Amino acid sequence: MYRRYFCTINLLIVFFALLIQWPLVACAIQQPLDTLGELAENRKKWQSASIHDYAYQLQIICFCPFSEIPIDIEVRNGVPISILEATSNKTDVEKFFKPYSTIENLFNAIQQELETNAELASDEMIVSSNFDQIYGFPISFQIIYTKPSSDANITYLIQRFKVLE
Repeated sequence: MYRRYFCTINLLIVFFALLIQWPLVACAIQQPLDTLGELAENRKKWQSASIHDYAYQLQIICFCPFSEIPIDIEVRNGVPISILEATSNKTDVEKFFKPYSTIENLFNAIQQELETNAELASDEMIVSSNFDQIYGFPISFQIIYTKPSSDANITYLIQRFKVLE
């Protein structure tokens, strides 16, 4: 019961996040290997934009600590200088979110997740991805494992992205 409720909530959050940002996203549900190609294309778009100073809000939905807590991240010269819980400005989330603290790190985390599970059949793993059409960063990226015992489903959501002066 809890699991079904949690999955429904996750899907609603992703749906509304995509609905709000629909004009700027390209959406696809693909096989993991197709998604690796799409990820590489969008990473090149991000790298060619040469953005080194930016801020965004990250939310990771998973069976993990700090799930569903929005985190504000500021990056200067490609280095994260601030990782704060959005609602309280607490810094105790920094250790957990450090691996996702830049757009490049987020690309790396998604790629690692896909490569680690690339051998799964298409009916064992569903990938849904949305990328910003201007800069190429992932707006939302969801990996759903369809095995009943899997608690490894994960969703990355990026909101409030802005280039800083």
